[in-house]
Amino acid sequence: MSDNMWKNITKKDSQYLQSPFTHNFAAEEIAKIAFVLKMIPKKSSVLDCGCGIGWTAEWLQRAGHTVVGNDIDDSMLIPFSHGEKFIKECFETYTSPNTYDVVLFFASLHHTHGWKIALSKAFENLKSGGMLILVEPGWNNGKRKADREFLKKNPTAIELGMAPFKTIPVLRTIGFRNIRTFPNVGFYLKCFERGYPTLLSSIAVGLYRWFDGIVIAKKAP
Repeated sequence: MSDNMWKNITKKDSQYLQSPFTHNFAAEEIAKIAFVLKMIPKKSSVLDCGCGIGWTAEWLQRAGHTVVGNDIDDSMLIPFSHGEKFIKECFETYTSPNTYDVVLFFASLHHTHGWKIALSKAFENLKSGGMLILVEPGWNNGKRKADREFLKKNPTAIELGMAPFKTIPVLRTIGFRNIRTFPNVGFYLKCFERGYPTLLSSIAVGLYRWFDGIVIAKKAP
């Protein structure tokens, strides 16, 4: 997605500029970043790919990590105030070999048809033993009613499904190992909100992680 396309889309969705707090799914987004913070080793160097306004980069930096955010557009970026750095470049082309302990895609990879290239770049930019984290929308992204309406209004936008069953074979081909899939913590919240029994919720979330889960993989030493 080009720089100008993204600027036009975000101008139409002013709530995006207040992420994660103004959307109806604020609790789910905060739960996801909390999960990421739990999984990342202390004092990691993190590349936040497609950081958008930079809220995830800020949370990671404030948690004690050294963060570099990159994106094709810096017009909606919140001024970093905790030591984060920003690089204006597409994550499909950004190259800094063997630099980062962690590469994070948080709701960004699904915006490009070049997602396989982006994952290859992530592998290249990770240190040996480094961690890749994918927090992306699942199999039905772009197919839901709200997605279809959004795409109709923004025909240049890209909304792909990034289900683990789709991304994991690609990760293996690239060379990632120790690939794990975790339940989408946001889906947990939805189950509890709707009053589903705890056992039923746990079973449903466990199975559904292959369609809408969080993926963590390692670059083998």
